[in-house]
Amino acid sequence: MHLKKLTWKDKATEILLEKIRESIKARCERIGKEKEVFERIVYIFPTNIVVRNYPRKPLAVFNPGAVLKGNIIEVFPRMVFDYYWYSSSIGKFSLKIEDLIQGTVPKEIETDIIIYPTEPWDLRGCEDPRLYTLPSGKDLVLYTGVSPSQEGVMARQALALLNEGNFRKLGYLTLKLEDERYETFWKDSAVVDWGYRDASLLTRPLVPMQNSGLEVGWFGFVDKSDLSMDVKEMKPILFPMSYEQKVGWSTNALKLSSNEYLVGWHGVGQDMIYRNGLALVSSDGELLGITEYILSPRRDLFEFYGDRPGVVFGDGLIKYAEKLIWIGGISDFAVGVFAVDYEIALEHMKNCK
Repeated sequence: MHLKKLTWKDKATEILLEKIRESIKARCERIGKEKEVFERIVYIFPTNIVVRNYPRKPLAVFNPGAVLKGNIIEVFPRMVFDYYWYSSSIGKFSLKIEDLIQGTVPKEIETDIIIYPTEPWDLRGCEDPRLYTLPSGKDLVLYTGVSPSQEGVMARQALALLNEGNFRKLGYLTLKLEDERYETFWKDSAVVDWGYRDASLLTRPLVPMQNSGLEVGWFGFVDKSDLSMDVKEMKPILFPMSYEQKVGWSTNALKLSSNEYLVGWHGVGQDMIYRNGLALVSSDGELLGITEYILSPRRDLFEFYGDRPGVVFGDGLIKYAEKLIWIGGISDFAVGVFAVDYEIALEHMKNCK
């Protein structure tokens, strides 16, 4: 099957745009209200990170994925060691969950690089991981693979399998329409379910237009044999409002019941600031509920100023006891740990049905 870059002239693009036109009429409206409900627990800075398997000190450590295993939380930060290509790798460190909630993290946190550039399609970096633990106990990592291109960079939604610290890259997602396969600028995904046969995903491929592109949040199914998603089976469910440039999925999806999944999302405002909320999605991709912005960067030196000011982003969402814990990047240079009572977070959920 031939792979080509998706353009605004392709039939697959026409199908995706028509789906957006039809679905946006019934989108769940938001008004852009900000209400801060998360408590700041602790910040983790690059100076706290001691890399054990690479002889350099990271300049930036941010946008971490996370997974809870027993009383241990495994954190997978994106790390940058230079500003020439700004090429990222993905590390891993482990902490006791109770220590993290109390904000008592070590001054030096031993970290290993576990995923790094090895392929032409992630030569410019491995970014923004989200974790999903398989029934086997292995971890599936969704990450953004960035490669050089004539336009500057190309981002692809890549997948890797982790097993006891070793990684195997599975490839990256593509779009499929009949006998054609397409690649496009693609990131911001979360696994809903990765079953034996079927796999479902929240995701955000760029839909090209003649002079621009659309970035909305989609639900669809992955053919695990070739990591393709059939455009006919995809549906858009998360849309930007007039005060936003784009929206995307921020975190992994937490399974709350057989038909409810909680996921973080972000909106990039016309003012270029990243703000975050929560969404409730069904197993078949219906948007059941959504909050307004409930986690935004504070306008202080620690959170707002960094390599990219004005950002709280991704990538780890954990439920522990009565707490909902969001582990995210702050302004592309450090990690912030934020927490709120689970029931309080859900009180801000607007019913979309």
